[in-house]
Amino acid sequence: MPIDYLSGLTKDEAENYIKHLPNLSPEEVSDLQSLAQHKPVTRQGSALESRETTNLRIRYLVDYIKQHPKGATRHEIDEALKYNGANMRRTINEAIRRGLIRMIRNGHQANLYMVTAKGARNWKAPRI
Repeated sequence: MPIDYLSGLTKDEAENYIKHLPNLSPEEVSDLQSLAQHKPVTRQGSALESRETTNLRIRYLVDYIKQHPKGATRHEIDEALKYNGANMRRTINEAIRRGLIRMIRNGHQANLYMVTAKGARNWKAPRI
């Protein structure tokens, strides 16, 4: 079984890689270019990377809220952790779904997020 030198590359990356390979015969160039034509146009993220990133963000979120015994507002969390709005919303919702934090409605003021008993223990992201 031949080694796939183009594994993990997109079509454009594979074509660029082939152009910069030294000392190839015309047959080798032709074979590699035909392989490059079957590569995807764009790279699609894997679910594994997404889960690892989510677990890491939840870990940072829980650790940050633990440092504030009276809770933290969404604005404080956004300022400290610097995630964009959609990522932070997903991270907070997932942490609430897992029972690690809870939201306390604070009347007309901003909502507070507090760590639950489950989140206060030495919670570690599950191994994938």
